Amino acid sequence: MAVIGHSTIETSRAAAEIYQNAGIPVLNYMPATSYLTAENSHFFNTTYTAETEAAYIANYLIKIKEAKTAGIISTGDGYSQLLAKQFKNTFHGLGGTVTIEGNLSTQSIEDVVSEIISANPDTNNPGTIFIAADDKTAADLVITMKQKGVSYPIAGASNLGTNTFLDPIKEQVE
Repeated sequence: MAVIGHSTIETSRAAAEIYQNAGIPVLNYMPATSYLTAENSHFFNTTYTAETEAAYIANYLIKIKEAKTAGIISTGDGYSQLLAKQFKNTFHGLGGTVTIEGNLSTQSIEDVVSEIISANPDTNNPGTIFIAADDKTAADLVITMKQKGVSYPIAGASNLGTNTFLDPIKEQVE
C-alpha cells in the first residue's frame, strides 16, 4: 500500500507523521517541498520541488533575461511562501534586488497593484513581477494589473499554465 500525494504542502505536512509512523510510503506528484523528503524517509518526490522551481526562475531572470530588479507578490499558504522565499534568496544571491514584496493575505489585490503603479521606475523599479500565488488569485492579480495599465513582465510557478489561471484571462475583453 502507498499514498499518491496530496494537492497541497499543508496537507502533506499534516499527514507526514501518520504515514511515517505507519510505514506507508508517499509518492508526491505535485511540486512539494524538499523538507518533506528530508524529514520523512517515506516521502518521495516524483517532480521538482517548490524550492527548485523558484530557484530556476530566479536564475533564468538574472542570467538569461539580465533582470536587475524584481517584485514578489505572494499569498500566505505554504507553497506560495516557499516559492517567494526561495525566489527572493536566489535572486538576491545572484545580485538582483527585490524592490516590492506584496502579500495578498494581508493586502488587497488593488492595494498591491497600486503599490506597483506608484513605484518610482528610477529608484524602485519592480522589474519582473514574480507571482507566488494559487492559480485563481494569480489570474485575478494579472487581470487587475492589465486593467490598471501595468505592463511589467510577469513570471511565476508552473500553476500559471493551468486552465484555472488561463481561462479567466482569456475571457477578458481586450
